[in-house]
Amino acid sequence: MKSSFQVGLIAEYSKVVTHDMTVEFEGRSLHELCSTYWLSHLAELVSYYLIKPYLEDHENSVGTGLSIRHHASAGVGHKIDLKAVCTEYRGNYVKTEVETREGDRLISTAVVHQVVIPRSYLEKLEADLLAEQKSK
Repeated sequence: MKSSFQVGLIAEYSKVVTHDMTVEFEGRSLHELCSTYWLSHLAELVSYYLIKPYLEDHENSVGTGLSIRHHASAGVGHKIDLKAVCTEYRGNYVKTEVETREGDRLISTAVVHQVVIPRSYLEKLEADLLAEQKSK
């Protein structure tokens, strides 16, 4: 990580809720509201955007944990705004806290845990997993 990375850094991201972000089980749409798993995805995305400018060329980050609380609903066509704040950084570990809002309404809160590791480690892991899958 670049030496300028520190606790307190912020990243923001906005998205309009689309139909593909709603819940569909067994081919049936349940409602026209943003799903919790999409909010989870977006929390990880904005947390990655927070780290990305500080990664060295030989580094990447991977998620190691996520907890999320869905407080209110956001419907299709509504714009949601996510804000990630780095609240802990030690060694290669980064923790971000993420809020999702629609205007003043709190939609969700999340905590995202990530580690920064060498790209070469990820490449080897992917190659090993692919080789294992081919051998089955």
